[in-house]
Formats: sequence, structure tokens, C-alpha cells
Amino acid sequence: MKRYTQQTIHRPHVGFVTDSFLDSRGQLFEGGAERHLLHLASVAAGLGAEVTVYQRGLAGREETYQGIRVVGWSASPMTFGRQLARRALRDRCTHLHFQYLNQVPRIRSEVIVTATGHAVYWDLPYVDQYRSWYPGGRVAALLLPVWRWRERHRCLRAIVRCKRVLATDSSLLRLVQSDRPGLRNRVDVVPNFTDLLGGGSASAGVAADHPSLGELLAARARGSIVVLVPRNLSFVRGGAWLPEIVERSASLPAGRHCQFFLTGVPMNVYGAGHRYRSLFEGQLASMSKEARAQLHLLGGVPRASMQMAYDNCDIVLIPTFAHEGTSLAAVEAMGSGRPVIATNVGGLNDLIVDRVTGLLVPTDPDAIAAAVSELAQDSKLRARLGEEARRRVGATFSEVHWRRRAESFARRVGWARDPAAA
Repeated sequence: MKRYTQQTIHRPHVGFVTDSFLDSRGQLFEGGAERHLLHLASVAAGLGAEVTVYQRGLAGREETYQGIRVVGWSASPMTFGRQLARRALRDRCTHLHFQYLNQVPRIRSEVIVTATGHAVYWDLPYVDQYRSWYPGGRVAALLLPVWRWRERHRCLRAIVRCKRVLATDSSLLRLVQSDRPGLRNRVDVVPNFTDLLGGGSASAGVAADHPSLGELLAARARGSIVVLVPRNLSFVRGGAWLPEIVERSASLPAGRHCQFFLTGVPMNVYGAGHRYRSLFEGQLASMSKEARAQLHLLGGVPRASMQMAYDNCDIVLIPTFAHEGTSLAAVEAMGSGRPVIATNVGGLNDLIVDRVTGLLVPTDPDAIAAAVSELAQDSKLRARLGEEARRRVGATFSEVHWRRRAESFARRVGWARDPAAA
């Protein structure tokens, strides 16, 4: 007599908890963290898991985006991680993944908890020259050390609550190895990737889609050195010192031939978008007439036009002041064969090998301006750095490499659909 073994299929239900994913129109936010979540959710779905994204805001809405169920839920900004986790548990999620490590609450359930670590974000120094950009002004000099201690320990506690953490750069792993070495095996470093590689966009069509790129193309046609700053404007992304960098570059012989193009807009971080804009405009007003003519604000270039911008610049500048993971802008620029000047902050030193794939400089306006001037007058160095950067991205930061590592992470934490003997 034959014996038959009944097979059941264990299908995990992974709930992704996030502060932002879709906007009010049902479109994906144009941010690196949102794109990272989308790709990670697609990996889980590809392994056979049921996937739901639980998003703060869009209260009462439920929709589907690229085959992924998205549930909007009204929740407090301070406790939304706990509130959305409860909502996910009501849907019988077997796994919870928090898009930001500091959102992970204490959960009394058998659910498997994981999270994404987007760099060390509390590495914000106090520089009195930029005191107006800090919440509280000069009071920040007293508050920052306390805040840094609190956030560091908050993230370490969150790692304890997680089965594993997917870190987009090595800064979190370095912290764990220093402060909690017993947790180091819970941190998997999976650097980000770019899905914007290779160029060849039609100039006329893209310029028509976003007319301000016409100004960039005209500067290049005139023989200017085009310096692209692919950033949204905030304090940590370099908004406080960008006018100063341009001013100091303009004082150097080679820097006078540079035209700087900022692609982004003020970021509404903690409702500070209007304040950032006001501070930035004040700094623009204080610039010399000559330097101000070298800085062009493009007002938010859509992602569909960014390859065009990379293809038509000479240098890409990532002037980060603090808090940087695996910068998508840096990876995109490197993948497009452009030399990158970046500050030695967070995950940027995972991406750039100084004087091999770009220039890695101190967080100092003079050092940044000197690097811009050096590249502006050395076309051979620009070509060599750009070509090696392109090769490194293809070998290390491609989507194929990322997906392989992400699938390995997903399988280790149980997101794959597996047959189990009944």
C-alpha cells in the first residue's frame, strides 16, 4: 500500500510599516527610502509572500500599487510604529518589517520583526556659523549631545527587538561592533543600488518635459563646467553651506568657469520646508553678484529627466553636512560615468574611494570648493574618476547584486513561501 504525505503551503504575510510611501494621488513619493521599500516588498512578493504596506496617513484608504496592497492608517507621528503594527497584527501578519529602525516598538507577539537601517542619522555636529538652521538656534549646542545619546541607544534597543536588520551602509554595523558587539550578527549590510543606469536620453524631449534643463544644456554648450547638485534642500543635505561653497569656488581661477545646478527643492522635514527656504533665500541674497550668477535653482527636476542631467554635467557634487546612507544620487552619478565630489559622511565613504572613483573631502566649504576647482581644470582626472566609478557601480551596486543579497536576507527571516509537511 502506498502512503501519501499531504503537503501544505506556508505562505508568510509580510507587513511593511512606514511613515511614507504613496502620496495623495496614489503615486510613489520621489524619495530613496520609498523606492527602497518598494523594491524590498517586490522581493518578498517574488518569493511567494503576501505583502501589505501599512502607511501613516491616507486615513481609511486602501489601494494597490504595482500589485502591492497599501493600507493607509491615521496615526500619531510619535507612536505610529506601534499603532500600525497593531493594525498589521489584526490582518494576521506573520512578519513585520519597519522601514526605519527607530520606528520599531516593543511587540508582544510571535511575529518576526525586521527593519531597515538607513545610516546613522544622529551624527549632526554643532557649528555656530549655521546656528539659525538648527531647531532652537544656539540651544542646540546643549541639546545635541543628549539627543545623540538618546537616538543611539534607541536604535540599539530596536536591534534587540529585531530578528535581523537590513542596513543600507556600514555605519550601523560599525556602531554595533563598537557598542553592542553581541548584536553584530543581526545586521546585514546590503548597499543600495541604482535603477537609473546608462543614459542616451533624447535631449530635446527631456528638455521639453522639464524646461529648466535647457539652461543646463546651454551652459554646457557655452563651454562652462557644469556642476550638478542632485539634492533636495535641507540642513543635513548641505543647504546651509551650498551658497558659501559656490562663493568660495568663484574666488578660485578654475572655479570661475563653473556653473552650479541644484535639482531639488526645500524638503518639508518636520514641517521645516518653509523655514529652510527662507534661510536659503537669505543666504542667496548675501552672495556676491558674480557668484549668484553661477548658482541655478532648477526647482525640482522629475526623476524621468535626471538621466539627462547626469549625462550633461561634468561634475556631481554631494555636499552632505550630516546623515547620509548609500546615497542614490551618488550611485546614479557614478553609474553614469561622472566624477563625484562628496563629503566624508556616513555611507558616502562606502561608495567613493578617494582619488580612485571620486574625491572624498572633509566637511568644510573651503575643502569642497578646492575639490571643485581641481576637477574643473583637469579633464583627464574627471574622465579617469568617472570611468572607474562606472566600473565600480556595475560590479558592486547594480540591481542584480542588490536583489541577490536582498533575497538572501528575505529567506533568512522567513519571507519565502515554502512547502511544509503536514
